[in-house]
Amino acid sequence: MKACPKYFERPSLEEAAKRSQKPIPIIRTELKIDPNLLDYTKDKKYFIQTFGCQANERDGEFLAGLLELCGYQKAKLREEADIILLNTC
Repeated sequence: MKACPKYFERPSLEEAAKRSQKPIPIIRTELKIDPNLLDYTKDKKYFIQTFGCQANERDGEFLAGLLELCGYQKAKLREEADIILLNTC
């Protein structure tokens, strides 16, 4: 056990507090949508059917946001949609 003493020490709150003082960088990229795409999607609707866990729900929300940035509108019914996404694991 003497060869690996750090693995048997309890975590130190003081050391953790020192580590948490470092700022976390936030990286954002700007998504630029081609105006021609916006013209194409002007009156188009999307429908997303999500199956699975909370992570899938989050992914569905992310996809919906991207589609809306591209000019699509959310369809209330699957039959109204021009594009249907099946979101699974």
